[in-house]
Amino acid sequence: MNCLICKRPFYKKRSFLDLFKEEKGYICDLCYKRYPIKITNEFFRLENYNCLVVSIFEYEYKINYNYFIEEYQKIYKRLANLNGSDVLFFDSVDLTNDLELLNIYANLLGNNIIILTFNLRK
Repeated sequence: MNCLICKRPFYKKRSFLDLFKEEKGYICDLCYKRYPIKITNEFFRLENYNCLVVSIFEYEYKINYNYFIEEYQKIYKRLANLNGSDVLFFDSVDLTNDLELLNIYANLLGNNIIILTFNLRK
């Protein structure tokens, strides 16, 4: 297989139990180490509601983030089970400009907001 990020060939060890399972995306171990996933949570109090921003990467990388979609889905499944919140998806969030818009959005929905993003700019 070829890595989706660096395009180098690599081999993944498989057992007999998962030999015939199809996997959608592959990233080599070197790219996982080069672009480490570090989940951070930032909590903000809006006027009437709360906002939780969950970012997957600590830094902004010049890669296609869609290659990490499996990790993204696992985090979303955990967040979707929280009651009383709406989950939003963004590639990146800039809190210096977007905080007022999030306040307006939360007031329109009448609900707390959880934002899942690849990186958070402060």
